[in-house]
Amino acid sequence: MRDPEVRAAFQGYPPPLSPRSLQYRFLQSTGLSHKTIQQIERARSAATLLEHGTPIGDTAFELGHFDQAHLTNALKRFIGKTPAHIYWNDEIAKFKSDETNASDTLLLGRVTYQGFAGAWPESKDEGASYFNSVRKYVVSTTLDTAEWNNSVLIKDNIVEEITKLKQQEGQDIVVHGSATLVQTLMQHDLVDRYRLLVYPVVVGKGKRLFNEGTAATLKRLEAQAFSSGVVALVYEPNRT
Repeated sequence: MRDPEVRAAFQGYPPPLSPRSLQYRFLQSTGLSHKTIQQIERARSAATLLEHGTPIGDTAFELGHFDQAHLTNALKRFIGKTPAHIYWNDEIAKFKSDETNASDTLLLGRVTYQGFAGAWPESKDEGASYFNSVRKYVVSTTLDTAEWNNSVLIKDNIVEEITKLKQQEGQDIVVHGSATLVQTLMQHDLVDRYRLLVYPVVVGKGKRLFNEGTAATLKRLEAQAFSSGVVALVYEPNRT
């Protein structure tokens, strides 16, 4: 923040300026427009409504967004949040913590692996210790090395290598993201359990878990409806 008066206001020491003058100097200092400031405030208002349980469709309508997808994009662009961040609570945290505690191996596609490897090593967030130390297998035909701590690269004979990995002693193997890899696993019946979080948000676009033409018969093992409106579902393939 280049303007010392604006910096002082952010630090809790309001300068001897009128609110209008302070706003003008803030805009000059940051290069933001009045319109951008209004969009940021609208996104913050949307986040507050969602955090208090207002359905996303009602939130979008109340704040004048075209639809849920438009609201989702505004949240990401102006305050760096998605509905998944906003709906996060202790119930979801426990669901994910149970998943982590039951696993000792990660299996990841290249894109997800590189995203994790670029974020977790420097992170101080809860979970960083687990992700940085756990054994990680990355499936990629283009990577030459996997340098993140405790990483193993699988380049060839992918189905055979994962089949052998599943036969080893140990806890669960967890896949995060990795949409292309997941399709391969499903095609070869290598998925033993689906742990899904369904959010009360319809974006209208994006990647699909089950691609067109993919058939699956599943058996429900668990269903939990959380206070935020999110539903946790656990399924396993019905192989009978």
